[in-house]
Formats: sequence, C-alpha cells, structure tokens
Amino acid sequence: MAVQILIDGVNRTNWVEMETIQLSDSVPARTDTMSFNMIILSTEISIRPRSGNEIYLRVNGIDEFAGEISSVQEVGLINPRAFRYNITAVDWTRRMDRLLVTIQEIGPLSAGAVLRQVVSQYAPEFAGDLSDIQDGVAAGQQQYDYSTVTSAFDSLAAASGYVWYVDTAKKIHFVPPLEYKSPLLNNIYDVDGDVRLGNFVWEEDISQVKNRIYIKDALVKDGADRTDSYISDGTSSFMKLFQEPGGVETTGVISHLPDGTTKEWNISLIEEPTAIYGEDGVAFLCILNWGLQFPVDVTTDKPFLAPGEVVDVTTSPMRDDIVYMVEDIESQRMMADREDVIWNVNGGGIYEFLASLQGARLASADAAEDYGRVLLSQMAWPIVRGSFTTQHYPGWKAGQTFFVRSSNRDIYNEETYWRTGAQDDIQVWVSTVSRKLLLVIDNLLDNDFEHDILGLTVPTACTVTVSTETGAPTGFFPPVLKVTTTNTDVAAVQDFVIGRLDGTRIPVEANVGYTITHWRKRSTVGSSLLSMLAVDWFDSNGTFISTSSSSAVVGASWSVRTITATSPANADTATVRVQTTGHLSTTTFYMDGWVFRSTADSTHNMIMETSVSFSNRAIEG
Repeated sequence: MAVQILIDGVNRTNWVEMETIQLSDSVPARTDTMSFNMIILSTEISIRPRSGNEIYLRVNGIDEFAGEISSVQEVGLINPRAFRYNITAVDWTRRMDRLLVTIQEIGPLSAGAVLRQVVSQYAPEFAGDLSDIQDGVAAGQQQYDYSTVTSAFDSLAAASGYVWYVDTAKKIHFVPPLEYKSPLLNNIYDVDGDVRLGNFVWEEDISQVKNRIYIKDALVKDGADRTDSYISDGTSSFMKLFQEPGGVETTGVISHLPDGTTKEWNISLIEEPTAIYGEDGVAFLCILNWGLQFPVDVTTDKPFLAPGEVVDVTTSPMRDDIVYMVEDIESQRMMADREDVIWNVNGGGIYEFLASLQGARLASADAAEDYGRVLLSQMAWPIVRGSFTTQHYPGWKAGQTFFVRSSNRDIYNEETYWRTGAQDDIQVWVSTVSRKLLLVIDNLLDNDFEHDILGLTVPTACTVTVSTETGAPTGFFPPVLKVTTTNTDVAAVQDFVIGRLDGTRIPVEANVGYTITHWRKRSTVGSSLLSMLAVDWFDSNGTFISTSSSSAVVGASWSVRTITATSPANADTATVRVQTTGHLSTTTFYMDGWVFRSTADSTHNMIMETSVSFSNRAIEG
C-alpha cells in the first residue's frame, strides 16, 4: 500500500509517523477528522505544519481524506533539536460555513433547488459542480436568519429523508439513502462467505420503537383564506396583520375609497417595515413583522391612502396550532404479538412519539405528514446494529447503505418478514467509520497465532497443540505450534494454510515484491521431512491465480525459511501455506514466526484497517 501525506501540495510523508494516522467519520458529528504525528528537526523547522494548511491523505493514488489542518500541538523530545507535532485535521465541511446564510424568503422550491442557490451564493468554493444535489421534497418557503450552510443541508436532508456529504474534490452530494452505496461488491455483505471482512458483531434492540408519531409546532399554510379589513387614517403607512402571512403569492389587497371606487394593489416583499417613497398601487408584505407597508407620496409625506379608505387583505395565514398524526399499524401489531398482548387494547403494541418542528415553514399539511412517515420508517421497527473490520474495500463513509445477508444467522428484514413472511436481506446504514494504518507484520498470525489456531487449516491425520518448546528466535516464543502427524505415507502431501486472526486473507498490491519467512524444526523422528513454504495469490473475486513456493528439509534445530516473490498483475489477496511430505512413523514438528512484508518502500508494508459500525436506521444519533 503506497501512502502519501500532502500538506499544501508538498509530499511530507517522510516526516510522518505513519502508525499514528487515524481517521474518524460519523453521521452525528458530520465532519470527518484525521490525526497523526510528525517529527521535524530544528534545521528544517520551516516546513512545520500550520493550522489552515490544506492536507490530503493519498492511498494507492486515491484521496482517502482531504481538508485542512485545524490544530497543531508541539511536544518537545529528548533531543532538544527535534520536535513532535500532534496534528488534527478536518474535512472540507468546515469551509462550507465560512459565510452565514441570510435569506428573507426563498421558495416554494424543491429542497435541492433551495440548497443549490444557498451554495452558489454563500459557499461558492463548493459550487463548481452541483449536479449531485438532487431535488428532494417540496420545501415550501424557507427563511434563513444568519444560519450556517451545513444547518440548511441538515434540516432539508431530514425533511427529505436524504443524506448529504462533501467529497475530497469539494463536490457536495445530496441524495436518497439508496443511492449512497457502500464499496461492497453488489452492495451486499455476505457474512457467511465474504473473507475480506471480519470480526462481525450484531444486535437487535426494541427499546427505541415508536409507531405512532405526532407532529406539531410547524408553520403550515391554512387551507382556508382569511380576510381582514382596516380603515386608513390617511397618515399611517403600516398595517399590522393578525397572523403571519403565507407569502406574496397567496396575499391579495383591495382598497375601497369613500367615493365607492376600488383599487387592487400589487404586492412585493420587504424585510422590515420602513417608510418607502414610491408609486401608488404597490404594497409591500413584511413576513417578519406580519404586516403591510404602503408607499408614501414624496410630495405630501403621507401614504397613498385616503382617510376612511377601507383596505381588505386576503391571505393564507401560517398556523402552528395544528397537530398531525401518522402511525404504522403493522408495527403496532408486531409489537403486540411479541409482547403477547391484544393490539390496541389498553395501548397494546402502540408506542407514541412527539416531533416538534418549531419554526419550520412547510408548504402544506401533506409535507408535515410526509415528515412523520420518514420518522416512522426509522423508528417503527426494531433497531439492528452491528460492526465489522476490513483491510480491503476502501471508500467507506458514514451514511452509506448496504445489505446484510446470512443464511447461518437469524438476520433478515423484520418489517418485510412481518408483512409478507419473506426473510429478505436487511438494509443497513453506516453510522461510524474509523481507519488507521497498521504494519502488515502486526496483522499476520505470528506469536498471537497460537492463541487462535482456528486460523489454521489442519489436514487429516494431524493434531495441532500449543507448545512451550524452547529455542525459537526471541520474539516468537513461547508458545509455538506443535504438529503431530500419524500419516506414514512418505509421498503424502499435507497442507497447513496460515490464515489471519480475523479469518480473512492478507491484502496485497499487484506487481509488488514480498518476502515471506517462517521458522520451523522437527523432532528426532522424521529425518526425511520436507516442508514447502508457499504463498497463494488470489484476485479481487477470491479466485486463485498462482503459487510462489520453495522447499527444503526440516532440520532438528530451529531454522528460518525465506522466499521472495512478486505478486501477479491482478493480485488482491494472499494466504501463506506450509506443505509437508516425507512422513515417517509418527512425525512431530514445530512452526512459528510467520512474517509477510513488502520489499518496496516502507509504506508498502502498511495496510489501512477500517472499522465500520452500522444500523438499520438511516438517521440514528
């Protein structure tokens, strides 16, 4: 694995303590972070990193992280001319909030159209490609009073049931969850068969089930218009309305003069009531102060309203006193069945939840109920959470979705099963992602191997035990593995496939040289015992490609066997294998100290280990 750290466009990899690199990404936190250490001498202090520097983590030519350094802490070392810098970086999300959004009124438009306008005006650095900001729900009129750009995305993503993120190329994505797919092949995690992922853990939780949702406090246009009448005194130019008006497009003004003639006014928008010197026939609607501002005649300094003129204002007022209710009857029946109670008798199976949309302006009651259905989709059924690790599949991000499949476990889509009886794959969303760089040698079955011999494929007529046999190289004992075979066929071939602690194959790069070493010895019996040290190469689909190997007689003292091989052009993973022949009577031999490392530069001996947590709730936390 080739790893580079670029700071302000300059490769600073040689100064980085690679094993300290850690990355974190979560849905609640929204911002990706990276931390690492650098050691810099006083003679090169001019290259020390500074807060605000742009930074990229590039792995095998792909940007795994991009953003800017947020903090730099200097720590003195024993050497007075050397300094360690503890560095924290954040992704581009922080830069999206440089400017605050101040828009009196925008819409009604789709959520995506609102956000595209917000980005273009208040985050132009990210407006180069807006093609993946999709439309989402009809948002109605929106107001932003010194809000952050990211909070606008958060609120409209919640209303739309969407996810959003900014990638390393500063492109913003605002998409339905199903379109934000994981890097898995066919977007499916086959727990029983995918050897590229391991340490799988899962749980089911009903403690947060809510299947009847009440929505209140949202500002929604009343379905019925309201008309209020005002009598002008010929002096006041502002008329206070009794309720917040829905907007310009739903407001009409007609005035009746004392002589019986009528006049219809055109309507425009202003932020605050103030004297406006203008022309007769145009009135100004003020949303913040709930009123109408009439123009003032510059010659008389009085409004274009005669004393006694009656003004009728018709509008669709905004209301916040309506409570909406949506529910999932099938979830209620499922819970009643699990709890062995009668549905809807004394609340059997029903779990209620109140959602307040204080200050949110919605286009209609349907929008409020749509929001309630989004909540039901996340809350009405048991939560499934889980986690796994992988040293393959780069590109994991919080918010991605994939499907979990297992015929050996009781894992399936509970909602589909209750409604139809089908045990479909369960859809889940990534909630947190953490990544770190590890030396390849630290992740092979080495001295830890003896404590997890399930990682060893053992042939028939063999027994494998943990032994305290002494004399092995320092660092590899005790204990070691003791192998006893009762196969006395001299020509018989016995293969011991060396796995890894999590049961997965070793990740490799194509066309890279690797060195594989192995320590072994035999007992006095079996002087003709031969062992072959081999590495088997596999492609990204797990299909066997070829083998690189070397054989030698196993001696009665500890000795090391080493082979060097170049991985094939399409190699993706490997396993190490020990093959024995020449068994006489009962043969006993010992194995330990497997090492697998690249012969290229030091960064090729590192792998990116990714830990992923997931949940079947698209929006959790």
